[in-house]
Amino acid sequence: MLRYLKQRLGHQQSRANTVKKEAKSNQSSFSINWVIPSSIIIGPLPRSCHIETLQELGIQSILSLCFESEGTPPEGLLSVCQWERYPLPDSHWNHSLTLEALVSAIEKLHHLQSLTPPVYIHCVAAIERSPTVCLAYLCYFKGLKVWEALRYLKQVHPSTAPTSEQLKVIQALVEVKS
Repeated sequence: MLRYLKQRLGHQQSRANTVKKEAKSNQSSFSINWVIPSSIIIGPLPRSCHIETLQELGIQSILSLCFESEGTPPEGLLSVCQWERYPLPDSHWNHSLTLEALVSAIEKLHHLQSLTPPVYIHCVAAIERSPTVCLAYLCYFKGLKVWEALRYLKQVHPSTAPTSEQLKVIQALVEVKS
């Protein structure tokens, strides 16, 4: 099943490993993974030492899911790619993710991916928010079931760990689409 999903999404394992090695050679804590090769890549909040890696990968746009208080774009990044901020709450915030906010986030991701690929999507650590948006994107735009998208994303991005509440919002999105 995972092989089928990878083929369906154009994922080539050797390409994913190469990207990870390139990124790790520049900064060991900067682990990034292709969700959809040459289209969407996921990782943590970039720092100035990561700009070169993002440029080498051809990143044209970045979708930040962080609130400004969590981090701002590193100096120099705005001159090399388009930066969009659409902050979403994670499990540490006192308010929850809403269906409307998730729909807006995947629409922004889809828009950027259509106009200026590849897109780098991030939150602080790429554990909850950015994986949640990628899961919703895979379900909504690629037709995957929630469990298929989760299984796939955990394989290509092992730190994926959306909360049960975030998964419920994704499931609500899938049900609204149906």
